[in-house]
Amino acid sequence: MVLGLFQVWEWTHTGGQPGAPLDDVYIHFQFARNLATGHGLAFNPDQPTPGSTSPLWAFLLAGIYRLSGALFTPARLISASAFLLTAMAAYVLARRLLNDRGAALLIGILTALSGRMAWAGLSGMETTLFALVSILSILRHDTERRRNLPALGSAALFGLASLLRPEGYLLFAFALLDRWLGLWLQRQEAGPWHRWLAMEAGAVGLYLALVAPYAVFAYATTGYWLPNTFRVVSGNVSYSPLRYGREY
Repeated sequence: MVLGLFQVWEWTHTGGQPGAPLDDVYIHFQFARNLATGHGLAFNPDQPTPGSTSPLWAFLLAGIYRLSGALFTPARLISASAFLLTAMAAYVLARRLLNDRGAALLIGILTALSGRMAWAGLSGMETTLFALVSILSILRHDTERRRNLPALGSAALFGLASLLRPEGYLLFAFALLDRWLGLWLQRQEAGPWHRWLAMEAGAVGLYLALVAPYAVFAYATTGYWLPNTFRVVSGNVSYSPLRYGREY
């Protein structure tokens, strides 16, 4: 219902024309189209560049474009579906942490009624999918920590979240800190230290295996480990984030 109301509001301001709230979505489409048609992860064909902070979204859209030849409608369907699933996931997380069904239901409803989330739900961007994967990552992390399991499942999910939005890196760092602190406090029950080390090394290794290729790609194409937009936002350089090469 929230998305429907937002769509009606959008149509009243656009004369019934569908659209996207930010031009960023069309940048994603350009990267996805070039990737799907064999021109590489690039804004300009055959000029590879790390111009996106969401490479996983570009790859996902590229796969859809290969199958359907469309981008705008599928992207909005994915972001809308992820919006609805995020509200449900927020309920599940709150129910687990608070052990109060009423409070959890309220949190799920407030998530669904959030204006910014509804805006993102019809944006065709990666925002709601990142929110969904982040909550799933936290749920898996909590399960592993409670049962003293290897953190491979959460590491994989945090890796996917990091490829959707750079905030995922911080989430994984906080998860590691929480896990290591918990293992240290429960070191008598957790077993010998070398078992901890093996469990954590495997999780960190899996996470790095997921996120490192894009960093390597960025370095190979620009000489820097981070996407172009990081340096543009920081103010260290003044150039278009979509340009290719090292000459700015």
